Amino acid sequence: MQTVDWIIIAAFGLLLVGIVIFTNRITKSVAGFLSSERCAGRYLLTIANSMAFCSAIGIVGGFEGTYRNGITSIWWGMLMMPIGTILALTGWVTYRYRQTRSLTMAQFLEKRYSRKFRIFAGFVAFISGMLNCAVFPLVTAHFLVYFLDLPQVTYFTLGPWECGTHFLVMLVMVSLGVILAISGGQITIMVTDFFQGTIGTVALLAMIALLLSTVGWSTLMTTLKASEDIRVLETTGGDQLEYPVWYQERVAPVREHHAALEAAMPGVFEVLRDNPEVFDALGQGVEEARVLAAEKRELDLVGLELAAADYEEDADLAKALETGVAEAKAVALDNANALLADDDAENDSKAEALLTLANGSAVLTQAARSYRSTRLLVNEDYPDMVRILERAEDASMMNPSKLGNEGAFSVPFFIMMGLIMISQVGVWQGGSGYLTAARTPHEGRMGGILSGWRWMTITLGSVAAVTLIYCTIWNANYVQEQQAIQEAAQAIQDPLLQSQQFVPTALGIVLPAGLMGLFAVFMIGASISTDDSAYHSWGSIFLQDVVMPFRKKPFSTKEHLLYLRLAIIGVGLFALFFSSLWRLTDFINMWFQITGAIYTGGAMCAIVGGLYWRRGTTAGAWAGMLVGSSLSLYAIYFLNGRNLVAEGINLFGLIHLELKNIPILSVVQSTEVPYKVPRWIIGVGGEPINGLHLAVMNILISIGVYTLVSTLTCRVPTNLDKLLHRGEYAIDDDKTAAAKEAEKSGKRRNILRMIGITDEFSKFDVFLYCLSITWTAMLSISFLSITTWFLFFQSAEERNNSAEAWYTGWAWLLGIQGLMAVITGIWYACGGARDLVRLVRAVQGKAVDEADDGFEQTKPAFEKE
Repeated sequence: MQTVDWIIIAAFGLLLVGIVIFTNRITKSVAGFLSSERCAGRYLLTIANSMAFCSAIGIVGGFEGTYRNGITSIWWGMLMMPIGTILALTGWVTYRYRQTRSLTMAQFLEKRYSRKFRIFAGFVAFISGMLNCAVFPLVTAHFLVYFLDLPQVTYFTLGPWECGTHFLVMLVMVSLGVILAISGGQITIMVTDFFQGTIGTVALLAMIALLLSTVGWSTLMTTLKASEDIRVLETTGGDQLEYPVWYQERVAPVREHHAALEAAMPGVFEVLRDNPEVFDALGQGVEEARVLAAEKRELDLVGLELAAADYEEDADLAKALETGVAEAKAVALDNANALLADDDAENDSKAEALLTLANGSAVLTQAARSYRSTRLLVNEDYPDMVRILERAEDASMMNPSKLGNEGAFSVPFFIMMGLIMISQVGVWQGGSGYLTAARTPHEGRMGGILSGWRWMTITLGSVAAVTLIYCTIWNANYVQEQQAIQEAAQAIQDPLLQSQQFVPTALGIVLPAGLMGLFAVFMIGASISTDDSAYHSWGSIFLQDVVMPFRKKPFSTKEHLLYLRLAIIGVGLFALFFSSLWRLTDFINMWFQITGAIYTGGAMCAIVGGLYWRRGTTAGAWAGMLVGSSLSLYAIYFLNGRNLVAEGINLFGLIHLELKNIPILSVVQSTEVPYKVPRWIIGVGGEPINGLHLAVMNILISIGVYTLVSTLTCRVPTNLDKLLHRGEYAIDDDKTAAAKEAEKSGKRRNILRMIGITDEFSKFDVFLYCLSITWTAMLSISFLSITTWFLFFQSAEERNNSAEAWYTGWAWLLGIQGLMAVITGIWYACGGARDLVRLVRAVQGKAVDEADDGFEQTKPAFEKE
């Protein structure tokens, strides 16, 4: 960090202070605090809302996935483009929810179902949201520490608890989020998010420019193509490919080890692969030696690797190793005898190989002494400096037609994310203030349509950042940077943390002065904007939907605002405490999905069914919510429970909760050998189960339960016109100028209504709507036609030789999207500034309506026809 970078960050801090002071003065009502008096325009909604969901933790999670998939993630991400566009064009959930004029989703659920269901749904949403956002400070603090290269020191200790840099960063970031959320509520959040989003646009476009100016298109594509040839033993292009020095140095010992063991016993690695018990026994001896070495040398066990020379120099280590070798021999003999007992002739050759391995003492000892190389060869891993580029044969970072196995972030990942998108749009309440802040329901829909191009800019900039790091690491021209990145990465001993923070750490090394500060402001802003929206949402939901339904009369405006602020502070404190004691054991994106599914897994069916299906019933809502939420809670335990049992919970080092003696907690999967998805499930069969798999399963089951129970219990359909304020129940303030003009003139749109264009659309709205459809259709048709071609009409050989064709294809696709990112960046910034001025004027001029506070006193269930 240079002086100019700190100046940029300081200027950003002063801007936030000014916004807090101003917006706190103009916030006068509960409706203003919760939903900006419903005065937000489309451009302000687009920019601010994108920042509310463009979290620092989400960006870091995206870095983690993109570093494995490269720019192919953009291609397969296009699977979700038609889904997102259709949801935006139709105003899926958000339009009808805004029509209900509810301040929180649970208030709508009371109108549609019952007060008891409102309380239960609000409580589940609160718990789900608290768990979901409680890891924000943890990941954000790690990012800032490694990105800004802050000194990691311990400032003081309290018993066994240490207060260090990470905790102080978490404290600062949580405090900022809470202060913004309580000062002016949704008004403050929206104003700050607009400025943060505008700064972010500049930072992301600058990141794209930096990639093209420093790496260049030709070097970028050739470096990404070389990912297809990264192998432990050999490459399809031979040794003529120019690899970085660090990679050559790391691969050379592995190749030598492979040649030596194959000379001693041909086929030894195949035997070890076919008999994992033998290899596991060998690993136990190595582990004993590692533990002994760590104790002797007073080193951390994590990341400690022993070489052959270590065993030659220390007899105790050699003795510990030999226990594993002896056990491996015994297991090999047992397996051989079991094969010989079978009359199958094919097993005789396998048994002979095992006997050769057991009797050839030097082979197993040599394999154990160079265990790291043996493990790489047996597991067929592909090494890089941080052990996170695990790519299968023929997988590519730039050629989507080479469908290797990208593991948790493969093609089915994007398909499942499409279903998650449908289930969460308008349902997830992490930015609930934005769902009710639109000036009219139509304005909210137009904000959703515009957001597609906004997210394209965020995606391109984020991918550019990761690609910059990938090219820096894997191109032989960046020796100096590679050495610095390697040293920084090796200092992070926790493998999972190293995976999460590798790209941020590397960015902190390679970004130039100025852009470093600008990108830091973008990431800090992304963190704050998500934190304040989350704290505001969950604090508001707790008071509005858990506490208020038990009251017989509403709060006064002053009391209401006070308790809202106290609830928000409570959420912030919980996030700080949770992040101080929790450790993620899954990918960041997987944690998001499974904790979010506690609410969305059950609420999605109740909300969508309540808005669109007249026959949805209270019984169906209860059944769907209970089933979906229960399955999600068990899924969290399923994925994380083993670590809790093994390690217990350490509350700030002051109290240790031991969980090993609780019988029900002992039945849980092993994280080392996870359960697999059943092989009969197309696309993901055989993969280790993760949070995304379980979230999708929960959603599908809860939908089925809701539909079945509602069908069986519905007696009289719901009056949706009254619920949604349509027809004779329409409210004048919710109509657009175009709709009012159509009513006066009697000119109604009939043909255009078939594609979703109603009387609410102005001429410019119709243009934007058609442009969005055309844009999506062009990209989707290109994606579907090209994907169909290389999947079904190209041979494997043709796909392998198609790299150069993709050079041109990517140039067109990314070039068009990049140009659109620049255009929309300028366009949205100007439109957002106009909407911001209008918002401030409207809020200042609006009279306080004390009855508009979300305190529902009407019927306990839905109206019947």
